[in-house]
Amino acid sequence: MDYLQYFYVFDELDRELPRKRKSYKKRFDPFTLNEEDFRKKYRFTKKFTRKIEKLKNLVRSDIEKKANGGGLSAEVQVCTALRTWARQEVQDDSADIHGLSQQSITNLCRRVAMSLAQKAPQFVFMPRNTAEQEEVMSGFRNICGFRNVIGAIDWAVHMMLEFLEKAGLDRFETGEFNGRLLGDSGYGLTDYLFTPVLNSRNEEEKIYNKFHTLTRNPIERCFGVWKQRFRCLLHGFSVSLENVKLYIVAIAVLHNIAIDMKEDIDFLEPVRCDDTEIIQRHTHTSDSRSGQAARRLFIETHF
Repeated sequence: MDYLQYFYVFDELDRELPRKRKSYKKRFDPFTLNEEDFRKKYRFTKKFTRKIEKLKNLVRSDIEKKANGGGLSAEVQVCTALRTWARQEVQDDSADIHGLSQQSITNLCRRVAMSLAQKAPQFVFMPRNTAEQEEVMSGFRNICGFRNVIGAIDWAVHMMLEFLEKAGLDRFETGEFNGRLLGDSGYGLTDYLFTPVLNSRNEEEKIYNKFHTLTRNPIERCFGVWKQRFRCLLHGFSVSLENVKLYIVAIAVLHNIAIDMKEDIDFLEPVRCDDTEIIQRHTHTSDSRSGQAARRLFIETHF
């Protein structure tokens, strides 16, 4: 009988223990901020954020969750992802501000990025036909006379090309484009990617280097504005490589839409990212013999 009494006691104790109720953090609605504070904290206007969320077939249908059960509206998800990327905010801090868990921030950033990346071909693309290629090469040539340039590349663009197209830079190797790319000295020289001449030995090579720099300068300024808007491009990501590629594509989509909408960037802090900083971001690849021959011929012909 004594043993049965103990069982009864334990059973009563178990019934009396209060159950821990599941609690939710208080959610923060960023749209309650005035326009100036919103822009400072999210680095974009409310109009831009709502356009991204409502743009036909862009992100709403992919990311909208039911309100019951703690679901977030598409607007709040877009805002939170923008702030996390644009301010290079620690996910724990962003979670606390918005009344979410760190894992929720991770999930919604990936969800928004996936939706944007799926629409990337509408907003991010290389010249799609001969006429567009000629137009781009003409624009580069008008800078200082450097011929046959169709684009410039840095680490972020490289990753974006790899994500958007399985072939990546192989499209240049197969001769799909008539022009070539310009890259910094961190890249290996190829016949479709020209880099500066290290330790130039004569006047022609010095002029080539000068014109190479002048031709790349507008693109470097574009990269600078991109990094102004999204500080995560300056300081890196603490996520997997595949997610880094995904986020870069999503951020490129957002940046191009912001350009189309003429989003103001005057209030953002200036960014300067020189060649030395860029070179340190990736390991130099050996120059190819065909690239050396192509660059040498180019210099002899045009300089």
